Amino acid sequence: MHTTFQQIMHTTFQQIRNGIFLGVVSIGSIFAVFLVLFGLVWVLPPLPSPVLFVLTIAFGLLGLGLGLLTVRVKETRIEKTCGENMTLIRDYKELRVYQAAFEAAMEIFELTGKFPPEEKCSMTDQVRRSSRSVSANIASAWRERRYRASFVSKLSDAEEEAEETRVWMQFAVRCRYMPEAKAKELDDTYDKILGQLVTMISEPEKWTIH
Repeated sequence: MHTTFQQIMHTTFQQIRNGIFLGVVSIGSIFAVFLVLFGLVWVLPPLPSPVLFVLTIAFGLLGLGLGLLTVRVKETRIEKTCGENMTLIRDYKELRVYQAAFEAAMEIFELTGKFPPEEKCSMTDQVRRSSRSVSANIASAWRERRYRASFVSKLSDAEEEAEETRVWMQFAVRCRYMPEAKAKELDDTYDKILGQLVTMISEPEKWTIH
């Protein structure tokens, strides 16, 4: 319960901070646009009142639009950096890195069902275990967000299991158990997963509960 309360407070603080940032940026943008408008009014010949009114409304909306655009650009940068919009994440199942790892593990499960019976206690079990461990360790890391070191450690375990899975797929291709095109597709998926994990590991302060 204490952890849930911390998560709620952390999320609420982020939303308040984003709201304040939106307000400041919007007001600043509107003020800047109105300065331009008054500058034009000062330079140009006197304008009829209806025209001036329309221009005022148009420039006001333009300023608000610029403010919203600035906020969206800021959120997009966060998403590109971490792969997620952190203020919207409520559960590890919403993490794109978890979803990708889970789906990749399920695809590997389907593919390994066609492996020879003699590989059941070797390659089949090993690649299934390592692929499932990626998403399992991401879920464990999510529950360890109060402790930075534990959070990073669990994500490092997920990174290790993802790389091990890639090695097993190399063996599967060499042994002609898996089509090379499918292995390449999965390898690209795990490359992206690893990239997201490395980003989270290098910036744990964006994910841990303070």
